[in-house]
Amino acid sequence: MYDLAAVAAGVTLRDYYLDASAIVRAQLRLHELVGQDVICVGADNFYIAEAFGSETSRTDDELPSLVTPPLSSIEDVYRFEVPDPRTQGRMPLMLEAIELLRHAVGDEVALRAPGTGPFALASYFVGIQQWLLDIALAEAGLDEGKEAAVHCALGLATAALIEFGKPASMQART
Repeated sequence: MYDLAAVAAGVTLRDYYLDASAIVRAQLRLHELVGQDVICVGADNFYIAEAFGSETSRTDDELPSLVTPPLSSIEDVYRFEVPDPRTQGRMPLMLEAIELLRHAVGDEVALRAPGTGPFALASYFVGIQQWLLDIALAEAGLDEGKEAAVHCALGLATAALIEFGKPASMQART
């Protein structure tokens, strides 16, 4: 329901994933056309990963994809801190889109916030292929350091998702 909304509204994908008002216009247009019970707010799975340093593609006609993960080794994950959803990555953009859509539709329509899971988010730290290899090595008992780092990455990803999901009044203040 993300990119379909952009197409329905005639919004470029680049505008859609970089501009909260474009997300709102597109989702409202899709809702006008199909009347879905739940409006899905979001564009892609990298809105938090970028706050950890993931570099993603930026084109007019494709959603972002991972270009360069922030870590060359999962053992470097210990230098990460949970990002601030109010200021880092594209999380502020998603939070703004949610707020604008809630204002536009009131309580008449449910909103679904953007979503990715901790496993997917953690995989973006080193790239999906390397992540799966690191997990395989840890599970086979071939590298205890990787096992601890994998658990740390999952913990950080989970904490970032929880922090993003909190109401603004409950998000950590630095």
